[in-house]
Amino acid sequence: DLKVEVDGRLRLRIPRKALLQIDKLPAEPLDVAVYDPKAASFDKSLASARGVGVAGFKIPPGELLVALGSGRKAPDLHRLAVQPGALARLVYQPREGWSLVVRSRNAKNRQIIQGAVISLASVPGYGAPSRPVGQETTGADGLALFPGLPGRRVDAGVRHSDFLPQTAQGLSAAPGGLAFRDVVLEEGGRVRARVRVNGQPRPGALCRLKDVRPPAPAPDGWAPKVLYEGQTDREGICRTGRFPADTYLLEVQIGRASC
Repeated sequence: DLKVEVDGRLRLRIPRKALLQIDKLPAEPLDVAVYDPKAASFDKSLASARGVGVAGFKIPPGELLVALGSGRKAPDLHRLAVQPGALARLVYQPREGWSLVVRSRNAKNRQIIQGAVISLASVPGYGAPSRPVGQETTGADGLALFPGLPGRRVDAGVRHSDFLPQTAQGLSAAPGGLAFRDVVLEEGGRVRARVRVNGQPRPGALCRLKDVRPPAPAPDGWAPKVLYEGQTDREGICRTGRFPADTYLLEVQIGRASC
């Protein structure tokens, strides 16, 4: 960042870099790459160096993502907040496999989303079952870090109570590689319906939300799919989860009658 002051002259004030030193250096050369989690292209490194030794490596100040790599080991991932001119230290931990960084953002305003749960499942070969391989919750930087993943490909399920769930499929990297994925979540909306009979709230009424848009072309015997089913509470209210913006049919059944 540059600070510009105009008083008849142009002055540029450049923040001093910080110094990063690594504890438990491996026998093989250690590579360091530094990323900005808030950047639009957060997979583009701000600074990198090969064969970092005990003297360390100068890095820009700020809130950073640091990847430490050695040989064909999976990159070891760290969050780091460092002030200008400060000394920061990280401990290198060797890992097998490959590493993944997932960032969650709001589709409406592109702001990062904290508290999104990222669940990884392996993508198996033909006939083999999928299995969970990791779960993390995004931090204040919107990131979930997965160092040292087994296998070659994973699917990432993303869920948050304020957004529609999403799945990013087929994430992969070669052994020792680092993959990035930016996941954009839609807010969608909920349906809240109050059911009254003769002016009085009706608890226990059955509510169904249906998809009324047939596929094109619509198959023979197509019928609206039930997306939500639940009963009204003591105040006669039923509440759905989140659904994409669209046109739906709300069906309410009271006893044997429906409307």
